[in-house]
Amino acid sequence: MNILYIGQYTPGTTSKMRADQLKNILSSSSKGDKEVSFAIIDTHVPFHRCHRFWRSIGFRYKRGPLIKYINRYIISEIKGLSQKPLSQPPSPASYKLQAKPYKLIWIDKAIFLTPQTTAYLKSLCDKLVHFTPDMAFYSNYSNHFIKSLPYYDFLISTKTAEKDHYLKCVSENRLVFTTQGYDKSIHHPNVPFHQKENSVAFIGLCEPSREAIVERLINNAIKVKIAGKGWHNFIKKHSSNKMLSFYGEGLFLKEYTNFLSSSYFSIGLL
Repeated sequence: MNILYIGQYTPGTTSKMRADQLKNILSSSSKGDKEVSFAIIDTHVPFHRCHRFWRSIGFRYKRGPLIKYINRYIISEIKGLSQKPLSQPPSPASYKLQAKPYKLIWIDKAIFLTPQTTAYLKSLCDKLVHFTPDMAFYSNYSNHFIKSLPYYDFLISTKTAEKDHYLKCVSENRLVFTTQGYDKSIHHPNVPFHQKENSVAFIGLCEPSREAIVERLINNAIKVKIAGKGWHNFIKKHSSNKMLSFYGEGLFLKEYTNFLSSSYFSIGLL
């Protein structure tokens, strides 16, 4: 049984944790001649090879070379071709299908995958599944993803607030809601209460609504510790406020749990 996972596979990412758990679950459930062949296409490979400027454009507007690089990389990997320099990607018309059919293709956070690529993936598998723990119709909105929705057999989300948005595109029997997952070996309290700091911790992307909440807290003498992307202007604006501390754009694995566990409170700001 051939399974393909497509998503970010960098250590510390929740997508890698999902891929590893999916592999363990499927492998442990296989019997006899149903041995699982689990392949992974790491979309962080073309992402990090793309110039930082185009990565920024791709994140903001879901356009530009980043989109082409990621889609061509996925197709190239599936078709078993030797990877060519991303500055001169091969034409899709030159590909000859060599890959065997997949029982399942699982895609994580497909905001960069075009409908053409999604349709191609659907043609290779019995079931095409998408998973995202993020809001798909707001800050992470992608026309590529919205136009690709009809190709998925199942769409798994943790955000019930977006149910009506999904149902405008797909039938309810293809929509699955689940809770946020966690890794028991990493996500657990590891700072004794008497050693915690009298502060509030938050890890996440900077957004106007989040800025307003953090600003309200620090202006009322409540210490806030922040980590995440996009906070630089906010940190600069409040550089003289001793109630605000910034711990960088990314915290992963034990650094992540140590950061959250070190404060009296941790807020989600969903």
